[in-house]
Amino acid sequence: YNKLAPELKASNKGKNLNQILMQINQSKVGSIAPNFTLIDIDGHSLSLNSFRNKSIILLDFWASWCTPCRSEFPFLKDLYKKYHSKGFEIIGISRDEEIKLWKKAIKNDDIRMWRQISTKKNDNKILSDYFVSAVPLKILIDKDGRIIGRWRGGGELNQIELLTQISKYLDFFNPYTHL
Repeated sequence: YNKLAPELKASNKGKNLNQILMQINQSKVGSIAPNFTLIDIDGHSLSLNSFRNKSIILLDFWASWCTPCRSEFPFLKDLYKKYHSKGFEIIGISRDEEIKLWKKAIKNDDIRMWRQISTKKNDNKILSDYFVSAVPLKILIDKDGRIIGRWRGGGELNQIELLTQISKYLDFFNPYTHL
């Protein structure tokens, strides 16, 4: 972008490209996660910064109509049960346009144990802040607010990588002490 001619930078396409590049940069691994304050399914305010120095957070971008998203829920429930008491939180962020379908999926899949947010009911700037172009998308944020993992799609490989990252931060198992 920096090597583009000034006329191109000033054009609509140049401005759009600059915006996209900024969104990619602020949502990549190693960046400080953009803060948000949104209203959850229960009408409570939820701010990402409120978790700083307390928890690692998994942002799970999903939708009721997304079969790969929903097929990940049993795995996420297992993760939550294993690591919640050690400082792990999940925030589900739905792209559903139909609030009734969103709430029905939450109930049917029994995922009320973690916080749920609808982009339809909130300012959906979070989608651009985290450069969400498709679901499922998972973003792992450490206690300092830094993005430490980002996974598009579902599947076993992503699950293994996610579990590895979480256990790195929350499992205090030292194999050398058990020799």
